[in-house]
Amino acid sequence: MAALSNRQPEQACDLFAQAVAEARWVNDPAVLAQALMTLGQTEHSLQHPATALDSYREAAAVCAQAGDAAGQAEALAETAKVLRAQGKTNQAEAACEQLLELLQPLPDPPALVRARALRMLALLKEKTASEDELLLLWHAAATLYEADEKPERAAECRAHLAFLMGR
Repeated sequence: MAALSNRQPEQACDLFAQAVAEARWVNDPAVLAQALMTLGQTEHSLQHPATALDSYREAAAVCAQAGDAAGQAEALAETAKVLRAQGKTNQAEAACEQLLELLQPLPDPPALVRARALRMLALLKEKTASEDELLLLWHAAATLYEADEKPERAAECRAHLAFLMGR
């Protein structure tokens, strides 16, 4: 297998940015949102958090305008993940809470997106929330991960629960 050049990751960003431009031209919100999410993921993996956030936030707005609550939720989850990695705890918490509010009225909300938001919110609030609030967050996340057959994440949540109950 040929060695990757140092420029290839940046070229991928250029290609995804071009895909975003083409999606804007086509004027299809679903295609634009997907292109923005892919660009955001690429930017985030290349340690470009500001541009990743721009892409995720725009994807959330596009999905909101198109009435795609599940897509908006996914974009908000990725936004929260980048904000948390940057140490912007309050903004990450706000994104998680907005995400959870968005999922609340849905008849069949995506369980994995909800579980991720609850887990991240519990991690973000470890030093500020009451023990009862943390117990509820970890328990809800564990239950959703178990239902979605994600045993590693469920075990992590259960370990946090055990730690809290053992204090």
